[in-house]
Amino acid sequence: MLGGFITNHELVTQLAIFAPNSSGSAKAKANLTILSAQHTFPLFCGLLRQQGQPPVEARPLESFCSAEPSNGDAVELARLFNKYGSDKASSHDYYRVYAEMLGPLRRDQLRILEIGCGTNNRDVVSTMGKFGRPGASLRAFRDFLPNSEIFGADVDRRILFEEDRIKTYFVDQTSLQSLDDLAAVLPSQGLDLIIDDGLHSPSANVATLIFALKKLKASGWFVVEDVAEESVPVWQLVSAVLAKQYTSTILRGRSGFMVVVKKASSEWQS
Repeated sequence: MLGGFITNHELVTQLAIFAPNSSGSAKAKANLTILSAQHTFPLFCGLLRQQGQPPVEARPLESFCSAEPSNGDAVELARLFNKYGSDKASSHDYYRVYAEMLGPLRRDQLRILEIGCGTNNRDVVSTMGKFGRPGASLRAFRDFLPNSEIFGADVDRRILFEEDRIKTYFVDQTSLQSLDDLAAVLPSQGLDLIIDDGLHSPSANVATLIFALKKLKASGWFVVEDVAEESVPVWQLVSAVLAKQYTSTILRGRSGFMVVVKKASSEWQS
């Protein structure tokens, strides 16, 4: 690293999985490495199409929702997100998806985990900025679901807290061991909904998916928020390799993409 900039050699070394296994100048190899990183997942999707397995295409978020935004559950959940300072209704229309999932189950005893509690410490890469309100969506879910347990996890230990029906834990999404440690302290009965609103990087998202597939109950949901449009091919490939007991949907929201994975009920047969 020279003057705060990564050298061509360092880039090739750090992105070795995408680097050409050939000789040539460091600059040429670095350019090919970047090209490979950008093109590999779209090319996998092209391969799927060629093999007669068209990848899942993103569709409008509203197509997932049977009710209008004026539906009572959607209105109430949006109000709670706004009350506590979550952007799930103000900047995004994610509240409609959660109202669709949770509205019919509001009186049930659910267990929900959200990874990414919303740090406002600016030395953390996933910061919401100084005006962010840690735990906002956890409190909204707690109020919306009066009989449920709400869990949160974040890489910033400084914002972890515990209050009525909410417990939060440390997790580093870049570490499978850390995710396993989180799994060990959560209820063994499994979770009804797991939300990834944390680091927002494809590798961290996929690591959290691996964790989620082990912790979801039958008929449970896994949701990834704020997926970049450039990362959609990653999720098209992931959707293609998931076992048949999982249904994956890619939704295009008002200001971002989200991925929704549904686990089949216990009656599912292979």
